Amino acid sequence: RGGDTPAALMFQHQSPLGGWNPAQALLHQKIAPQYTNYGGILACAADGTLYAGCHFYNLGKGDPSSAEANQEIAQSHGAAVIKSTDSGATWTDLSGTPLQTPALYSENIAIPPLHSYVYIKGLAVDSKGNLWALTLKPAIDDKRILLSRWDKTTGWVTADLQSVLPADRIAVDATMTIDTRDRIHLALCAV
Repeated sequence: RGGDTPAALMFQHQSPLGGWNPAQALLHQKIAPQYTNYGGILACAADGTLYAGCHFYNLGKGDPSSAEANQEIAQSHGAAVIKSTDSGATWTDLSGTPLQTPALYSENIAIPPLHSYVYIKGLAVDSKGNLWALTLKPAIDDKRILLSRWDKTTGWVTADLQSVLPADRIAVDATMTIDTRDRIHLALCAV
C-alpha cells in the first residue's frame, strides 16, 4: 500500500542485478484522500503467472443525508484479483483482457460476493493452475466464509464453508494454502 493519498495497492519486484524496481500502482480507490486498506495478497502459479488480489476498504464519511453524515463509516466495496504472465510488466483480468493500471474495482476483476463488504484472506494456485480465493466479512452480522475457484469457462465457482464451524462460532480472520497434493488448508480465527 502506498503512493499518493488515497494510497493504492502497489507491486514491486527485485531487479535481476539486485535492488528493487520502482513500485507500480495496480489497484486503487477513487475517493477523497482518506484511509484505505487493501490486504494485498500475491500468488504465483507453477508457470510463473502472478495473481495479485485485494479488498477495497476505506474509512469515509457517512451518507450526507443521514444521521451518520459526520461519522466515519468503515466500508469495503468488494475483493478483486488480476494476473500477469510477464512478471508484472502488464496486467489483465482472469480471462486475459488487458487492464490499465491502476485499476478500480469492477465486476470483471471481482471475487465473489460482488459489491460486498468482504476482506480477501487467501489466494493460492493448485498444481493444475486453478486459482482459489478465500473471502469473509469480519463481522458478526454475516457468517459466510467463501471459498471460490476460478473456472476458465464458467467464471467463479463458490462454496460457503460456514457449516464447518460450530453453530455458535463466526470466522473473523483466516488464511489458506494448497499443498503439493492439492489439498486446501484453512486456518480460521473464530469467535
